Amino acid sequence: MKKYVLPGMGASSGMYRGEWGELEGGVFLDWPRAFSGTTVRELAEAVVEENGIEAENVVMGSSLGGIVGCEIAEIVKLNAVVLVGSARSKEEISKLLSLFEPLIDYAPIEFVRRVVGKVPAEMGSMLLESEADFIRKMCRAIFSWEGFQGGCELFRIHGRRDRVIPLPEEVDVVIDGGHLIALTHAGECCEAVNGWWRNTHAPSSK
Repeated sequence: MKKYVLPGMGASSGMYRGEWGELEGGVFLDWPRAFSGTTVRELAEAVVEENGIEAENVVMGSSLGGIVGCEIAEIVKLNAVVLVGSARSKEEISKLLSLFEPLIDYAPIEFVRRVVGKVPAEMGSMLLESEADFIRKMCRAIFSWEGFQGGCELFRIHGRRDRVIPLPEEVDVVIDGGHLIALTHAGECCEAVNGWWRNTHAPSSK
């Protein structure tokens, strides 16, 4: 059973270093190169095609990665989707982000910095290397996304102090961190995913 892991907006698979190496069945992906679409569905389709994601596997992701994972579940019959500091609908995203909307067109990377707050050094480097056009399009796309429609299991890990996606009511594991818990609390997140999978899936898959 593979667990395909998508990065956050403006990040790459490099955000899953160190303790994420302990993720059982983890396959860490990057965003498709030269992506020309403008919607979450189009990005999800590109991810599935580029990586050959098949049914009965798991897709997980942080922030935008989790949102795209939810959309992949509409394309491929997944076993489960795992959200790490991510949303199941646009309604869960903080309305305060609209205050920074003018920055999307002129300085999309700065937009991400402003809404997320202080970012770890490795995330800052990824932002500098990321494509501004991709960030701009996806910032727009998430506000017209229809959200998770069900069809597979949803497992959620969330930061108690997340100001981008304030702590939702239905969360499986709460971590004392902010929006970037996949980076700042990698060990806790990885342990939570491994524990969930062993306790609820591993025995029946033998």
